[in-house]
Amino acid sequence: MAEPFYMRAKRVVSAGIETALDKAERASGTSLMREAIREVDREMEKVRGEHDGALDRQNQAVGQQKLSAERAEEWGQKALFTLEKGRDDLAEAATMQQMDFEAKIKHFKNLEAAAKIDAGRLGGLLEDLDIRRTAMQEELAIFEKMMSENRNASEESRKQDRKVDQTISRAEETFDRSLDLAGGVHGTTKQAADIGELQRRSEVEERLAAMKKSLKSKGRKSK
Repeated sequence: MAEPFYMRAKRVVSAGIETALDKAERASGTSLMREAIREVDREMEKVRGEHDGALDRQNQAVGQQKLSAERAEEWGQKALFTLEKGRDDLAEAATMQQMDFEAKIKHFKNLEAAAKIDAGRLGGLLEDLDIRRTAMQEELAIFEKMMSENRNASEESRKQDRKVDQTISRAEETFDRSLDLAGGVHGTTKQAADIGELQRRSEVEERLAAMKKSLKSKGRKSK
């Protein structure tokens, strides 16, 4: 017995969606997630076509039942008419035609019931796919929002890092200039101190010389 379409469709769709979702989860990329949604759309289109076909078969079966019932009624009247006329042979043939159309009525009722079942199950599958598609779209939106927030956070972090680097660079430059300036001042101060020390020694030497000269002068006078 052939596998009913709605069962085959459900199995194929489920397998295809799971495969696409697994790829999307491994890649963690929006492109594959969108492709998974498109895969659902394609499968929904196929199922929708089969669902419409099942509805058409159901409507056709209803129409054929009505037509067969009308023909069965016609042959029943013919059987009664020919029987009244004493034509048992024709009445028998008419009755057989009536029975054939009554059998067709049962056949088309069975086709209607089968088509109705297929249409109902395919309609349910469409609803399931639509619910799943909506959930996938919501997950994609959440994923894209998360990725956007992560990108913004990363960019903000990079901006903060650049600001810190710039601040540190400026501080280092200021520190280096301070060291250069301190070195210049230190050098100038040292030079001034050396000159002052030289001046003091010269003054001391001059005073000593004056004192020696004064002592010599006193010594000559005492003699």
